[in-house]
This record gives sequence, structure tokens and C-alpha cells, in this order.
Amino acid sequence: MNSQLKNAAPQLLFGLCVLLLGCLLLLENLGYIRIHLWDFWPAIFVFIGVGRIIQADTVAGRLIGLVFVAAGGLWIMYNLSLVDVSPWDFWPVGLILLGGLLIWRTIGFDSPGPKPGEPAEQASDDFRMVAILGGFKRALKTKDFRRGALTAFMGGCEVDMRDASISSGVAVVDVFAFWGGIDITIPEDWTVETRAVPILGGIECKARTPENDSKRLVVKGMLVMGGMEIKN
Repeated sequence: MNSQLKNAAPQLLFGLCVLLLGCLLLLENLGYIRIHLWDFWPAIFVFIGVGRIIQADTVAGRLIGLVFVAAGGLWIMYNLSLVDVSPWDFWPVGLILLGGLLIWRTIGFDSPGPKPGEPAEQASDDFRMVAILGGFKRALKTKDFRRGALTAFMGGCEVDMRDASISSGVAVVDVFAFWGGIDITIPEDWTVETRAVPILGGIECKARTPENDSKRLVVKGMLVMGGMEIKN
């Protein structure tokens, strides 16, 4: 998939959802169809999941997106009486997935960053951070930072990149927060381009724009009922 289209996936999906909603409401007002739009409210989870699957660069990120899609789809079918099983009956699945994700991250799969037991300050070109019901802090000192991924699920991620540098011109950080927060601190000579989409959340960029934009940080992803702050 084209990288520019991949980065803009959440905005495109949100636009398509709004367009479809408008068309359905218009047809209902004109008397052509009779639907109960409230039955389709879980479609927001499907939208979140599809956007996450498209943008995620890791298996764990795509798995999170798949869970959102499955939950939203099941809920819609339940509201339409297509299935008799209530989505609430599947809440233990969340515990199973949470445990699996913790094991996955502990073993070190799907992460080019430091393995368990290594110092938090590391010189890897990439990093992955996952905070679930807790906090995660890391200082990055690489001189050739290229990409990273931050996931905060009812928790917080804080990464300090003041001692890092970008030698390739452009670096990318993929973020996903669900009831969580993300804080990113960058050097004075970095230019920030924010492509992340907040859904019932917010993004605050306090970073000053340098005169020379040779080092550019692109922040993409999605924030669902969460927030992100970028500063230098």
C-alpha cells in the first residue's frame, strides 16, 4: 500500500463513515428506507480496528485492530438479532488477549528494541513501547532514529528523545492510545508533522518549529478517548 495512503487511512475511513451516515439519513428522511441507526453504533469499533490494521507495523498492533473489528462486528450482529450470543459473554477474551500480549512482549517477539533486562536507555534505531494498565518510560540516544511504535491501553507511554538524532531526514512514530496517554519529548532541531487522528481525545504539540526542517518526525496513528503531547 502507498505510504501516503497508509498514513491517511484513519482520515479516509472516518470520511467514508460520515459520508455513508449522511446518505443513510437522507434516504431515511425521504422515506426510501427504514433503519435504526442506533443498532449500528458499534461500527465505531470496526472503524477503529480497520484503521489500526492498515497503519500498524507490528503483529501486536494488527492483532489489536482485529479485536476491535471482531467486537464491533459481533455487536452489530447482536443488535440486528442475527446472533443470539451477547457480546458481554465474551469479556474474558479480553483477559486472554491481554495475557497473550504481555507474554509476547516479555519474550521479546515483534520488537527490535531492547530485550528484557537491558537498560532503558538504548541506542537502537527503532523502538516499541506498550503500556497496559500502567506506565512506561524510556530515553532514546540513537543518532540514527528511524521509526518507533507507542501503544497505551489504559496506561501511559513517555519517551525522551532529546539526546537522539535523525540522519535519514524523516523518522516515523506510530501511536495508538485507548483510554491512555502518550508524551514525546524531541530535540530543538526536529520538525513535527502530526498525522494522528484523535477520536474523543486530543493532541497537543508544543514543539517549536526550527528554521531548518532537515530533520522531520512524522507522528501517525489513532487516539481513542486518549491524549498525546509533543514538546521539546
